[in-house]
Amino acid sequence: MYQDEIQITHNQTNQLKIETLLQMARTSFKEEVLLGNELGNPIQYHFPYGDVEIEYIALNEKEYHLLFSIKTDSNATFVISNKLWLE
Repeated sequence: MYQDEIQITHNQTNQLKIETLLQMARTSFKEEVLLGNELGNPIQYHFPYGDVEIEYIALNEKEYHLLFSIKTDSNATFVISNKLWLE
C-alpha cells in the first residue's frame, strides 16, 4: 500500500504541474497576441516545471484554436486542444 500511495502522490504532482504549465503557456500566448507580437508556429515556452509547445490556428481576429504539447521536468507528457477567445 505504501508503494501505491507513493505512485498516487507522484501522479497527482505531475497532474498539478501539467495544469500549471497549461495555464502559464495559455496566458503567455494570450499576452503576446494582445501585444501584437509576431509569433512563430509552433511557439515554445520553457518554464521551471517543464516545456510547452503550442501549435495554433487563427480562426479570426478574436478566436484561436490551440494545440498544447506539454512535457514536465519529470518527463510526464500531455497533449490537449483548447480554444482561446480574446476580449
